[in-house]
Amino acid sequence: MRLVVTGGHLTPALAFLQECRLHKDSILFFGRRFSSEANRIESHEKSEAETLGASFVTITSAKLNRLMRARSLFLAPKLAVGVTQALVHLASFKPDVVVTFGGYLAVPVAIAARMLKIPIITHEQTRGAGLANEVISRWAKKAALSWPESSRYFPKEKTVVIGNLVRREFFEESEGQRPSWFEGMTSERVLTITGGNQGSQTINRVVAESLSELTKRYQIVHQCGGVGSDFFDFLSHKRLLLPSERREKYLVRSWFSSAEMAWLFRRSHLIIARAGANTVSEVMAVGVPTLFIPLPHAYRNEQLINAQSAVRGGAGRVLEQKRLSKEVLLEEITNIGRNYRSYGLAARKLKKNINPQAAAELYDLVLKYAKKKA
Repeated sequence: MRLVVTGGHLTPALAFLQECRLHKDSILFFGRRFSSEANRIESHEKSEAETLGASFVTITSAKLNRLMRARSLFLAPKLAVGVTQALVHLASFKPDVVVTFGGYLAVPVAIAARMLKIPIITHEQTRGAGLANEVISRWAKKAALSWPESSRYFPKEKTVVIGNLVRREFFEESEGQRPSWFEGMTSERVLTITGGNQGSQTINRVVAESLSELTKRYQIVHQCGGVGSDFFDFLSHKRLLLPSERREKYLVRSWFSSAEMAWLFRRSHLIIARAGANTVSEVMAVGVPTLFIPLPHAYRNEQLINAQSAVRGGAGRVLEQKRLSKEVLLEEITNIGRNYRSYGLAARKLKKNINPQAAAELYDLVLKYAKKKA
């Protein structure tokens, strides 16, 4: 098949690319050049997609206003430019199907695909519905859902629940390739901290204040945000202020590759993370107790809903950002440590809620519509 895949929501798209690679498909991947337009921080989408055999292109787009309706989409100049660019790429590549994973970048590609009468399949990762996917689903042949709860936001006749797509590294039991930067640390009591690809300034600040205590208990690997972030230098300086015997127990990184993140998650004793749909799915896949700090003001409060669903069976705890401080963070970590065995057991039980075949099922759905087009 010849497929167009959109990024923006990168991790499920990468899981799908892994499946496409098994079938030796030709893939054109629409991704972001910058993870943060404001700071012009380079995105890692290009390198990740190309590693999996896809050709990479980027286009102009604009974030959707929640009040925007489909009939007014073309009023946004950036979006109109993006649609024009997407039309050129699609007309040249001639894909059998366009597969989107939500996010504002997918909208101009979906509009162009509709204009060219190319079938669209979209995938929703959250327990609600992203604004872009609500728009795209009007034109899509099918909306593949991660969770049954989100079906109320999509046309009933178009929905199919397959689960969220998680990269296969998160399910592997083998040792895998140890990251070179992990040399000098052991795999004992590893605390992984991540605020997502762009990091979290709030989490970074509180972790910096807590390092003296945390390094007494754990070896810490901290992903602080994209290249160019001031927090990498700030946290590196904080590391140098630690006593020499604990300095080597704190490792700060700007970013993890897909393979590195999977390797680290599977060897973590405890994880501290935001609660985006994809992070939560990956945490559930590895079965590690987690302290979730949901991003406040997320669309439809989706991160809090994601986190509450993940910890309902006792697999972790939720700490709302408005309560976050050094004292509260240490208290929450201590609470998990006191009852770690029960948290660990509950976390391992969550594995059954993640479908390791979701990428293959989405591929079969895409193949069905590619054959219809042919």
